[in-house]
Amino acid sequence: MRSKEFLLKIANVPGGSGAEEHVGAFLIEQTKDLVTESYRDRVGNVVLVKKNTKNIANPPKIMVATHMDEITLMVSFIEPGGFLRVSQVGGFDPRTLLAQEVVVHSRSGDYLGVIGAKPPHLSTPEERKKAVPLDDLFIDVGMPEALVKEKISLGDRVTLHRQAQELLHDRIAGKAMDNRASIAAMRVCLEELQQRDTVVDVYGVGTISEEIGSLGAQMSAYSIQPDIAVAIDVCHGETPGVASDLVQKLGGGPVIALG
Repeated sequence: MRSKEFLLKIANVPGGSGAEEHVGAFLIEQTKDLVTESYRDRVGNVVLVKKNTKNIANPPKIMVATHMDEITLMVSFIEPGGFLRVSQVGGFDPRTLLAQEVVVHSRSGDYLGVIGAKPPHLSTPEERKKAVPLDDLFIDVGMPEALVKEKISLGDRVTLHRQAQELLHDRIAGKAMDNRASIAAMRVCLEELQQRDTVVDVYGVGTISEEIGSLGAQMSAYSIQPDIAVAIDVCHGETPGVASDLVQKLGGGPVIALG
């Protein structure tokens, strides 16, 4: 599978913090011909091992880590009428949420919904001047209250219902580019290693729960004990109204940070 196709597909896979199993399964399947072995550790990290080509015992270890989880919402309250109130799991910007299509993932199935709020016609002049805060948003899944309470529970995850799209000039837009774009980059690294002789073991790690504290990265570092670790993540591209020293040119190459 080509890198662009891989990214378009993995960006669409739902996988919030603590619920990355579908992303991990896709990653393992799409890298099985590139690695010596792959496994999940006890907390759910996906570990892709590319052994050195010289059969060196106890070689240095390089870990390339990139998180699998995406920011999501969580059902926090069911209003009269069956409307769902939500809280954040990770750092959603509430300004981006109004009118978004979403999927509520429950034990009984997945349910499409749309995020709504009080219409501007019924809002005060002061309310219309401000972005709608998360606490004032709700999800309408189109079911009566009794059925909502039967099918959906507090704590159920909510993801954006978005399909990644290919734009012009080799650009892609979609949900969860933080950090599925970096997973695609890690896969390219594993592809490049097929053409090289290596004297180190490389561990590509898809980590869990970065959006809520980076638990997966910590656990994988303790278990693998790498000599060198490289974390791949996204940064800010050029944005109107933002100083040039705070953003990077899209397509201008990788950005390297030490920390």
